Amino acid sequence: MPPVNSKGKKNGAEYENIITTKCTVLDFERYIQENKTLLLNDPLRDILLYPSDDVSSVVLPRRWRTVTTAVPDVRTAATCPLLTRQALLSYASSWNLVHYKYSNYSGSYHNLPRPLDTKLPLEIYDIDTETECDHDAQNKVDVGTKEGYLLKGPEIGSDRIFGNLASKSFKKRYCSMVKEADGTYILEVYKDEKKTDTKLTIVMDFCSDVVRNTKRGRFCFELRMSGNKGYTFAAENEEEMKEWINCFTAALKKNHDQGNHQNDEILDKDADISLTAEPPPLTYGTLKGLEHSMNPMLMRYSRETDLSIAAARNECRSNIFNLPYKRTPSPEPQLEPFKEHFGQRILLKCESLKFRLQAPIDGDKELLCQVEPYFTHLAVYDARSGRKVTENFHFDLNHAAVKDLVKENECTRTLMENFSYDIKVDVKQIPDEWFRSTKQVILSVNNPHPDLFLVVRIDKILQGHVSQVLEPYLKATKDPRLGLKVHKNVQAYANRVGSYRMPFAWAAKPLFRLYSNDLDTTPEFPAIYRQEPNKMSDDDLLKILLDFRKPEKLSKLTAIPGWLSISIQQSNEQIPNCLTSSYAALKPFPLPPTSPLTLELSTYNFEPDQPYAAYIHHLYVRPLSLNFESQKVFARARNISCTIELKDSDTGDVKSLQIIHGRVGMTDHYRCSVLHHNANPSWCDEAKIRLPTTLTNQHHLLFTFHHISCDIAKKNDTNVETCIGYSWVPLLKNDKFIEELVSLPIATHLPSGYLSIQPLGLGKGNTGPEVVWVEGEKQLFRCQLVLDSTVETRDPHLHTLFSSIERLMNTTSPPSSPVSPPWHDVTSALRAAHAIQLSSLVAFLPTILNQLFDLMTIDKGYSHDTGYQVVKLIIQFVHMIHEYGRKDLLDSYIKYVFNCVEFKLHTVLTAPLHMFVDPTQQDFLLGHKFMQYSSFFFDIIVKSMVQYLINTGRIKMSRHERFHSELLENIDKLVSTVEPSYILQQPLQTHIFNKNLAVFLKSCLSFMDRGFVFRQIKKYLEKFKSCDPKALFDFKFTFLQTICSHEHYVPFNLPLPANKIAKDCDEDPAKLKLTEDFVMRHFLAGVLLKQVEQSLREAPQKRRVALAVLRNLLTKHEHDDRYRTRQARARLAQLYAPWLTVVLDNAHRLVTKTLASPVLENGFDKVDGDATVHPVLNNAQKEITSANSTPRRNRLTLHFDHTPVRNSAHYKDPPNIAINMHGKDHVNNISHSSLESVSTMSGGDSLPRNTRLDLSEIGDQVNRFGVMSAEEVRDVLLCFLFVLKYLDEDRLVEWWRTYTQAQQQSFFNVLEICAEQFQYVGRKKILSELKVPTPDCNDKFKPVKARTLPARMSPPDFSKEPPIIVEKNNTVNRENLVNTSVPTELEALSDHAVLSAGCLATEVGLTIIDRACLYMKNIGAAEGLAAKPYLKLLQLPQSETLYKHLFAALRAYINQFSETLFEGGSTLCAGIVSAVVKLCEARAAWLRREAAASLYLLMRANFQHATGGNLTRVHLQVIIAVSKLLDNSTALNCKRFQESLSVINCFATGDKAMKGTGLSSEVAELMRRVRTVVGARARLAGAAGGGTGAGSIQLSELQFALAASCRATPRLRHAWLATLADLHSRNTDHDEAMCCQLHIAALIAEYLKLRGVQSWGAEAFAEISKNIPNDETGLKIDEGKKNYFL
Repeated sequence: MPPVNSKGKKNGAEYENIITTKCTVLDFERYIQENKTLLLNDPLRDILLYPSDDVSSVVLPRRWRTVTTAVPDVRTAATCPLLTRQALLSYASSWNLVHYKYSNYSGSYHNLPRPLDTKLPLEIYDIDTETECDHDAQNKVDVGTKEGYLLKGPEIGSDRIFGNLASKSFKKRYCSMVKEADGTYILEVYKDEKKTDTKLTIVMDFCSDVVRNTKRGRFCFELRMSGNKGYTFAAENEEEMKEWINCFTAALKKNHDQGNHQNDEILDKDADISLTAEPPPLTYGTLKGLEHSMNPMLMRYSRETDLSIAAARNECRSNIFNLPYKRTPSPEPQLEPFKEHFGQRILLKCESLKFRLQAPIDGDKELLCQVEPYFTHLAVYDARSGRKVTENFHFDLNHAAVKDLVKENECTRTLMENFSYDIKVDVKQIPDEWFRSTKQVILSVNNPHPDLFLVVRIDKILQGHVSQVLEPYLKATKDPRLGLKVHKNVQAYANRVGSYRMPFAWAAKPLFRLYSNDLDTTPEFPAIYRQEPNKMSDDDLLKILLDFRKPEKLSKLTAIPGWLSISIQQSNEQIPNCLTSSYAALKPFPLPPTSPLTLELSTYNFEPDQPYAAYIHHLYVRPLSLNFESQKVFARARNISCTIELKDSDTGDVKSLQIIHGRVGMTDHYRCSVLHHNANPSWCDEAKIRLPTTLTNQHHLLFTFHHISCDIAKKNDTNVETCIGYSWVPLLKNDKFIEELVSLPIATHLPSGYLSIQPLGLGKGNTGPEVVWVEGEKQLFRCQLVLDSTVETRDPHLHTLFSSIERLMNTTSPPSSPVSPPWHDVTSALRAAHAIQLSSLVAFLPTILNQLFDLMTIDKGYSHDTGYQVVKLIIQFVHMIHEYGRKDLLDSYIKYVFNCVEFKLHTVLTAPLHMFVDPTQQDFLLGHKFMQYSSFFFDIIVKSMVQYLINTGRIKMSRHERFHSELLENIDKLVSTVEPSYILQQPLQTHIFNKNLAVFLKSCLSFMDRGFVFRQIKKYLEKFKSCDPKALFDFKFTFLQTICSHEHYVPFNLPLPANKIAKDCDEDPAKLKLTEDFVMRHFLAGVLLKQVEQSLREAPQKRRVALAVLRNLLTKHEHDDRYRTRQARARLAQLYAPWLTVVLDNAHRLVTKTLASPVLENGFDKVDGDATVHPVLNNAQKEITSANSTPRRNRLTLHFDHTPVRNSAHYKDPPNIAINMHGKDHVNNISHSSLESVSTMSGGDSLPRNTRLDLSEIGDQVNRFGVMSAEEVRDVLLCFLFVLKYLDEDRLVEWWRTYTQAQQQSFFNVLEICAEQFQYVGRKKILSELKVPTPDCNDKFKPVKARTLPARMSPPDFSKEPPIIVEKNNTVNRENLVNTSVPTELEALSDHAVLSAGCLATEVGLTIIDRACLYMKNIGAAEGLAAKPYLKLLQLPQSETLYKHLFAALRAYINQFSETLFEGGSTLCAGIVSAVVKLCEARAAWLRREAAASLYLLMRANFQHATGGNLTRVHLQVIIAVSKLLDNSTALNCKRFQESLSVINCFATGDKAMKGTGLSSEVAELMRRVRTVVGARARLAGAAGGGTGAGSIQLSELQFALAASCRATPRLRHAWLATLADLHSRNTDHDEAMCCQLHIAALIAEYLKLRGVQSWGAEAFAEISKNIPNDETGLKIDEGKKNYFL
């Protein structure tokens, strides 16, 4: 269907798709539109149509810690700078999310929602039961077992009784009662206790009762058997007789109970096979008449039909793909919205401060208290980094008796922040005293270490020099008079200078213990030290703290007798009535307050690791020093006080702003402490100012200096304060916040308009009003201004960027004006912004990114160069964040913060992206950064597109009308620019970009024109060539895997019914070919199949990558709960139907000698997020040792830049396997040998060690067209079985009808390979793979036990991988994958591996039976080809479930297609008979009965089919099968096998329909022959124990006698002669072995003569020996069609 251009218009803009004229991709949107009715009427429209509720926009309200919204209204802050406005907007906005409803279905199968019931069904295998029974038999003693001597009498009902009447009838025999593994009790009668000569074996299953028989003897009893027979025994005494009778009775009771259980079990197992409500057909092949049988099993078989068998098979089916033991989903980052982050929170409760100097000042002489008020505050200092880390916390521990001496005028009502637009806290309900009693504070410590100190400073009312004031404290005794005197003196000073303070003392203690870093909760401080006037600064204090743990250093300090106690404890719970450092009420905050005030102490965030999330706007003013020693202006300038004010004007009598935090409330000024008689004071004070949201050029700090007269002797002198100068500093300089450290001159007076005083430069004076400077305008005053703000910055580049953008936004010139907007300044600022500090970037990250994205949408003179510069700057910022290790900040921004305000952002943002991937660009490092961080831009674009569609309502429009054509052009240009050659320059970055581009295009499929996106995918994939190195090959499949992981991948492939698609196809779709038309209609699935199919002709490493991608995708389909119905899965399988043809075309490459490990298959995820395969542990320990023992330095590695040209020796057509392989034995053998030879020649992937390298070896290592490895075969077949299982039956039948004979044979060959590859090897072997010792790289053996737990692998690092590597060992040592030693974990993995392997084997077998039955029902038996999978399944150990259905299918085959068994070659019949005979000695009783019934039905069918009414073929094949099985290392269990023979006899005698036909006698004769063979083989085994010499001669004679007894049976005689020849060869009797070979040759010649193939026979050997023709004549051959090989 040709692509079409779709156009629409909106606001004068044209919407047009970009469609390449040569593209063959389906115009998806047009097809959907034209076939809308067809799609809507489809019963499975849910998997055809894209869901309308796929995406939605979610606004998540911001959660506040505070009771109110503690952010000023942005609308009232319109005059704020742009940075402040954007920051306020960022802090006040809600979170904007995009919700994808089906996001859980995106990604790999690890991420799928897992159903609650995921337990695999337990499959019971006879191979496991045997092991368990053996173990139980060794450890369990049964009550029904006994050994000892008994007297055995003659058999009851035997003819021999009359012959023995006159003789002694009882003989002493040693009897042993044992219990077999299947629960059967058997009485063995031996000649003596040596147990070498067995005289009799009695199976207790056939015994009906045990009774005493006193007529035959005093201690005599009988075992009564069925058929009026019995055995008589006698004991030596009464006690022994009772013990034997009790033993037999217990055995009979157990047999009876077990028999009832087994019968019920058999009924249950058979009930679901036949639908009894359905009447049997009138004519039913060879099974006709079974309904008249006396045996209930045969009667049930007569009611079986094809429909009932198929219906039973379809119940309780499992999946083809089993999930791993631990399905670990791809780690999703736990993203949270930006919020305030706190470290270790510590609650401090200031409890007491006491000095030894006390007095009874409150009138009570007994109660002593402090003599004066103390002004205390605390802070935390970091001695390691040498700085103060928290603000000051003022607390009040003064006694009520001295509080009146303190003069305060601070307001507490304005402490709490209440913004006008929000809900307010009712401050009236809070008493004033609650604010003044501040004693609790919460610290937040981000990096605890022992060098963090809690420092408390103590001030007092200004009185004089500190040494003079300290003297009473040092001399204090119990005499209160000294204290009263000091108190009286303090009262005098308080009345004169009570509002001024002086430094008095300090104390410190470490917050954390020295070595453990545990919180030191000791409340007491070690000592209180005098504050030295010359060591007031923080630097002096930090020097002391560095030596705080050195006693010799502290001994030099003056300690004041006193005690300070502060409670320190961890705080993990919310504290009621708590305030932030801005005095905003935190939740919970009951009113009126129920708890004392707790304040959060602000921590100076010098290097924030989180973006700001709350509004904070504080300035901490710290006056450092004043140098007035040399001034001559003022006569008195010694007791100097510094007063700090903040004003918003410099004219008139403007009052100071009341925004300064005092000790308990808000005030308009802050007074520093006074140093007595010090003209060069240094301060440690800190004034906290709550800055206005909007700062202007008029806001400034004013410092006023006074000389304080503290001489109380001058009572008449009321002038306490004498002004000695002023200093000021504006908060903004050139619209930027001033620097942290400032040095200022001192003016003698303060003129109006003093802010206008500015220096002219070059020493020419100042502008503005006249002013007199102290010491000629020297900078005498130093001050530190610490800015703690989340809306203001000191970073010059960040400030310049926002300032230039603000000027651009405020410009009023129209676009057509000759005066261009200030874009030049913006561009310069963008270039300079690369130098923004990391701390500033992290702190203002959301604000900066929001502004940059807004900048791209400004129309005022916007150019592509500006867009390029913006994206370049964003790349730098993203790079800085990644290098900082905080990618989660970017992810959180995308998820929560970003909001598309301007709807064209995605269009302008995509425009410059192609320039960063252009191979010709100059700045290649910038290109590498972009590719590495491209996911950020793609995610922003996708979210912008989604919000644009939802906010404008365009999501309801057709997809080709949603976006502007410019956006499509930009994406097309980006995809077109990428070149694989450029990709290889930086594998790491480009690997990331390759996957990010795939994720972006995958997201575009959700919103854009799907046809357009398909064309981009096709265009990108066309850049990769078949000869690309492996790195590019991995890129391609990573791209494909990511695209195909879309949550709505299925609707994109249009899984329409087959009859709907066939109308427009040029080629017959029944052939299931991977045609161009198929790829066009099912684009994603078709492209993937095409790429995987091409990869099968690549090197093994590439094949494994491709197969893993396909397998993962099908695993996801099968476990997707949206497609659980059979109809939906049939549509899914239809998308991959050509895979069946691909597998058949490569069937000759699927034959391997080893099986893939079920441990890795079920315990590990083979593919991690990308298209890489985990190394696989080989089954064979020998191969493991050789593969892992080679040191890395000895490995031979080849590096190819490109894949070599195809080697004709390996690129060959599938071998021409004979068509009638099942009817011609010799052809079958030849075919197998040829396949094995191919496997032998091409199976290796590694080079031999210590050999010379030649070109033939290189070709063999590349192995592009040879036999695949076992793991590759497993993946190929799993995908094959998935499609085969779920594909619609009608399509399969249509496909089969197009088969040639070669394809027909290939199909059933593949089914056989499936059965073999997924066979269950037994629990013991699976567990052995978990424990097999494997050498490491140092040739030291290590158990695999610690290396088998499912460890997740990190994505592949393509930067370290060469294009193609062919090395000696392509298997990675698995110890790198696993690191655990938890035994329970290993046990759980082992159980899951066994369970999963068993379920998979059963499901594969059921699928094979399903499709074989369907084939035979619609096509036929194909001359016996269709039964070959049955034969393969019978030959392998299966579960109870599969055996049940397998025998049902086999019975149906015998009934309908018996001619394929009994006409022509005997290979098929021989194989089935051999497998069934082997199962006749199974441990499970029900399985033996099933096998016996099937064997009888084979005899019955053979008897009915044969012209002469005989069962020659089955007769011969049973004898041959028994002989071969007996010749194996594990002989038939004679007891169980004898039981099966008896069951077969019962079937024959109870078959009423066959009475009078002679079948019963034929069966009885065959059973007699079988027993003869088994007995002879037992004697052979006894003779073989003799070894060499006489024993060897006896063994040879027995072998010869057996061969002579089978002279009429050529195949059996051939088998015994071959066995005899092997025996002679092992004994080095080569002449005897030669004679055996001559007899075999004469036997074959005579056989061919009787067949008419040649004219001469055994007589030709008479010249060699006359015995040869005498022994090899008189053969009895199998009557059938031509049979050329014995």
